Amino acid sequence: MTELQICKPCYHSHINDVHSSGNAKETGQLPYNVNNTGYSISTIYNAYGLRPSIKKDVKVGIIELGGGYLTSDLETSMKNNGFPNWKASEHVFPYFLNGYPTNVEQNFYNDLQSSNEVELDIEVVAYAIPNGRINVYFTPGTSYTNFIDAVDMAINHKCTTISISWGTLEYQIDNNSIFAFEQVLKKGRDKGISIFVATGDHGDITPFTPIIQNNILGYQVGYPASSPNVIACGGTNLSLELCNSTYSKYSKETSWIELLGTTAWIGNGGLSMYFNKPEYQKKVNFNSTNINQNSNKRGVPDVSGNASLLNGWLIFFNGGVTQIGGTSAVAPMWAGFTAGLGCNVFLNNYLYNLPKECFHDIIAGINYPYQASKGYDLCTGIGSPNGKILVKYLLRIFNRKKCNNKKCNKKCNNKKKCNKKCNNRL
Repeated sequence: MTELQICKPCYHSHINDVHSSGNAKETGQLPYNVNNTGYSISTIYNAYGLRPSIKKDVKVGIIELGGGYLTSDLETSMKNNGFPNWKASEHVFPYFLNGYPTNVEQNFYNDLQSSNEVELDIEVVAYAIPNGRINVYFTPGTSYTNFIDAVDMAINHKCTTISISWGTLEYQIDNNSIFAFEQVLKKGRDKGISIFVATGDHGDITPFTPIIQNNILGYQVGYPASSPNVIACGGTNLSLELCNSTYSKYSKETSWIELLGTTAWIGNGGLSMYFNKPEYQKKVNFNSTNINQNSNKRGVPDVSGNASLLNGWLIFFNGGVTQIGGTSAVAPMWAGFTAGLGCNVFLNNYLYNLPKECFHDIIAGINYPYQASKGYDLCTGIGSPNGKILVKYLLRIFNRKKCNNKKCNKKCNNKKKCNKKCNNRL
């Protein structure tokens, strides 16, 4: 295995750190909007038509390659999002691998940048499954072996879903590491565990020029997001309408691209250099016009959600409200709400066959060199969740009964008989 410092694809910007606001810090109140830009966790979920689950028997695994968390931050976040009696000790359980230090609070202060990621992940998932369990797997971000071990443990613990907001560009990981990682990711897929991976925050070009690797021209996507055995989560810029003095009604979304200072923040997407187009994407047209790429490769992302820094997520971090963006928020959102519905399948096998009304189709914006367009695109995938419709279809999938009639399965064209006998159709 390659021994190196794992890159994190999903960096964050503290656009609005509310620590300077005495009231916000003392009361811990999480406002719906800071300077008319940020949205609380509950506001974003509500805008997508997603509600917290009442299920207790669900478990989300979160992979972390650094940092720690403060129990007080997590509990304050939940309190201000509507769960005043939620206790971290009853719902959040850390696991430490490969010599990772076991004091989560000390780890928090020793690596604040990574801790920012950790608390974002936990707070976004916790809102989705307030009665469920969150396993946080900490391992040193110094080798792919460590990374793989953490994912493997989450799978062995039978997590309902898994969220990953770490990774690297495809060309930066060696073939042996990819092979070992794929064995573990496929094991999760075969067990019906959906693994949601953030695609990254710096677009398809690093540094905004094509890279030739093994004589292949590629606009770089991240790994493990590019694995055909995971659900890749891209980014959008979500805008909400003013409703009852709070920004709570869905208005529109564009592909995520923002320039802050000299830094371009762009939702990553594109075509893999390594993986062929999986079966679930066979009918997808990647529309690689004027791009010298192999359109028979795996497309990224699959789905998307709000990653905006200017309209970012408001979390509670280090004793105060902090506004955060990045595709790091999208992976735990998808992992959280699907776990809350009882996800028990590899979701990509179904998402691409669902009615288009299940998603907000993002048709505006770019992420270089691709453009958002009607239907699937390499900026935002099939879109962000339209919970009012999507949830109904997902529940039907997750609650379907197993059919012993070999002639009656999900590929059956006899809808009436199939629906009556086994409920195995969408």
